[in-house]
Amino acid sequence: MRNILIPLLLASTCVAGAAPDDALEKALEKAVGKTHWYGLYLLGQKVGYARARTLATQVEGRDAVESQMDMRMKIVSLGQKQDVKVGQYRIYFRTGELHRLISRFTTDVTQMDMDGVVRDGKLHVTSRMGRLTDTKELPAPKETLRDMVAADRLVGPDAKIGDSVTMSQFDLTMMKDMECTLTLKERKKIVFGGVETPIHVIATHVPAQGVTLDSYVDAEGTPLEMSMGDSIVLRLETEKEAKNVTYSSDIVRMGCVLLDPHPKGVAKMRAATFRFQGIEDDALCIDGVRQTWTKGNDGSRTVVVSVAAVDAAKAATLPIPPKDFQEELSPTLFIQSRDARVQKLAKELIGAETNAWEAARKIRAWVDVNIQDVGTAAMSNAVETLDSKKGDCTEHTVLFVALARAAGIPARECAGLTAIDGGKGFYYHAWPEVWVGQWVAMDPTLGQDVADATHIALAHGSIADMGRVVGIIGKLKAKWIER
Repeated sequence: MRNILIPLLLASTCVAGAAPDDALEKALEKAVGKTHWYGLYLLGQKVGYARARTLATQVEGRDAVESQMDMRMKIVSLGQKQDVKVGQYRIYFRTGELHRLISRFTTDVTQMDMDGVVRDGKLHVTSRMGRLTDTKELPAPKETLRDMVAADRLVGPDAKIGDSVTMSQFDLTMMKDMECTLTLKERKKIVFGGVETPIHVIATHVPAQGVTLDSYVDAEGTPLEMSMGDSIVLRLETEKEAKNVTYSSDIVRMGCVLLDPHPKGVAKMRAATFRFQGIEDDALCIDGVRQTWTKGNDGSRTVVVSVAAVDAAKAATLPIPPKDFQEELSPTLFIQSRDARVQKLAKELIGAETNAWEAARKIRAWVDVNIQDVGTAAMSNAVETLDSKKGDCTEHTVLFVALARAAGIPARECAGLTAIDGGKGFYYHAWPEVWVGQWVAMDPTLGQDVADATHIALAHGSIADMGRVVGIIGKLKAKWIER
């Protein structure tokens, strides 16, 4: 889930909305030339720091404003130490138009750079992932310079509790405009840095992510603290304090949702019922062939999971008509199913097999055997995983999905929760689903042709949908309902 966490962390630092011209100039006067440092905390433990600054610059001979966010995290994933660097940069002409977007993600094992330039009413995006390059032309984003400073309207003397402003921010990773609403929730005084400080509490609601982020903003419009529940917090600190970071506890174990009682023989479970507290987003309660959700009067959610065996004799025959599964058979930036090496391996793995289920099983077995289980901090993609032959659940999943699509089997990524034998509860996990006449959940990471009944899907299909899962980290409580 770390790959979903990072872009959402960057989005959480945004305080924006529409402002009239005179207010825009006043807001920019307060922002330009300022640098702020933040400590980054996950589930109460410090895992990194961030630097936010706004600069006056020139582009193509025109006055411009650049907003920068740089983030560094020292995390441990499945016992592996990872040093993660993330950068997000936005350049606007002083007249208001968005000119350029840059996103960078660098770890010990991978690097991804995305660069978008607005030209002739279009956004021209170049993505570089390792040695791979991809280009796209998209409609120009809605975002403008006014979207960078709108929270300033909510900290002014005329703002009233309940007032709201809207903003638009283009997310390069998701390749879409993100609409947000900012609302002034309350004014109060807190002790910050040992000093009693008047602050404004501003809630940023991001419908596409299903989350609300709270910010404590001072009278100058500076965010003192930004949080998503108790799970993710950015807190204003001195540079020295912010950079004082050591490697945290393993983020996989930190995110464990304790399960009491914990079932035994998890891998063999074919039916189970679980009750959760802490799920408020209806979009996470996905009903399907495997699982059905109900909501209790107390706000709890109960999911009944039933796993049926796959009858190979009734499986679909390859090739499956692509017109019925355009999204699930198409390549993406991370699922490079048309890469020559991926295509070649897919053909070698399935050979002359035309039974979609048997072909999917062959791909699952190869990924399970040949990809070493290692915690990584990467923007997981199929080609780099094929090169490195190692990774965690996200690497196993993206490679499997790419190989399946290359073989003509509709496949999609799935994110949610699962339990493991010897564990203490539910862990955030990713696995693929394939259509072989019906949708079937498989798990190449855990070596399961049919994923066991503790696999509970909360999102599938795109990184935007999967980002919703981050909103429940640190909130969930779970119980196994024994039958």
